Amino acid sequence: MKRIGIIKVSGLVLAAFALAVIPFLPATAEEDTAKPTAWIQISPVNERLNLGCEESHDGKFKVSNIGSEAFSFKVYANAYGVQDMTYDPIFGEEGAYSQLAKWISFGQGEYKDLGPGENIEVPYHIAIPADCPSGGQYAVLFAETIPKGEVSSGMGIQTISRVGMLVFVNLGGETRSTGEFIDFTQNWWTDEKVSSSTVVQNTGNVDFTVHQTYTVTSLFGAELYNNTSDKPVLPETTREITQKWEETPFMGLFNVTNKVSYLGQVPVDETKLVLVAPIWLIVTFSTVFCLIIALIVVIIVKSVRKSKQSKLTK
Repeated sequence: MKRIGIIKVSGLVLAAFALAVIPFLPATAEEDTAKPTAWIQISPVNERLNLGCEESHDGKFKVSNIGSEAFSFKVYANAYGVQDMTYDPIFGEEGAYSQLAKWISFGQGEYKDLGPGENIEVPYHIAIPADCPSGGQYAVLFAETIPKGEVSSGMGIQTISRVGMLVFVNLGGETRSTGEFIDFTQNWWTDEKVSSSTVVQNTGNVDFTVHQTYTVTSLFGAELYNNTSDKPVLPETTREITQKWEETPFMGLFNVTNKVSYLGQVPVDETKLVLVAPIWLIVTFSTVFCLIIALIVVIIVKSVRKSKQSKLTK
């Protein structure tokens, strides 16, 4: 009878834990619907071109006012680069792969009084010199709001908004499109958000794109999250690409699938079981589980001893 009682208690403890790990979705905060007074937008956000030395290109992008007041803005080109594996952008520093900005010009540098809901197309011109280098070149075309009036005596604050369109140009010549897979991490347990990290190095002189599909499903196969991303990796840089399930529940057990590909290679294509739970819960469960095992062992040992004693008395 004692053995049956302990087994029932053990079953109840395990059942309670199983119910505890059912995902609890967090509440969604209400969105602020207030529209900023000066809200500038640009489209498209990037442009890819194949040009040779002494060639030119005439393009355009659209600037929109999605705010509540009119504004004036100026346009200009800037060198584009990145730093560290997190790819924090660097503007204005000319390097081997960021000379493109000095080859870009605008017919008009400033635009006046773009009203709410209005948009305008901004033309630009790229003229590649005869002595252009091989490989990739990168720049950003900025549209920046112009403050209204003057700020006197440095006592006021004026807000300036800036948006940009990245321009990727492959100049051809002796190009090398090569990369190296460095690392991939997907933990089996976390007490935060479910996430993965992929590190890829570009060893060539033109950029390439890392394609990743990130999928989270329940133990029963129901899809809970899916995200597909395409991240460029610039020449002679190393990039860390992270995926994160922002709406990760407080607790749960999930199947997480990562598939990473670039330049015809697929270095990652796997599914892992990931536990989401706070450390205190894991410690508590482990302690209770160990106590249950210890009790079962004690019962078995006592039962064996009692059986041996019964045989000896006979």
